Amino acid sequence: MKEQQEITQKILNILGIDENNQYVYLYDISRDTELQNKIYKLVPDIKRYYSASSWGVFNKTDYVHDHKYLNIARAVLVHSGYRVISKQTTKVIDNTSRSTQRYLIEKIENTSNI
Repeated sequence: MKEQQEITQKILNILGIDENNQYVYLYDISRDTELQNKIYKLVPDIKRYYSASSWGVFNKTDYVHDHKYLNIARAVLVHSGYRVISKQTTKVIDNTSRSTQRYLIEKIENTSNI
């Protein structure tokens, strides 16, 4: 569906994911409220063009999570044929090592025609 592809591309753009960069760090995106708000603004379209009512991030009235924006982005990407792999890592910020999650976002190649 064209609308789903557009939403997926918007999320990839918001996260800064392209052919040259497949990684995003929780440390960075958790401090970027503009990025978070851009994802939240896509929610009405996500609900309109995806079968999102079964997604935990949307179907639980008591859903409380520090990184809801990330779960929304992850759900869209996974339902659009992407793999999102998280790994605990260390990132140096201002000469200080910080523990954070690094997310690898990669398109799953369609192997059904092989």
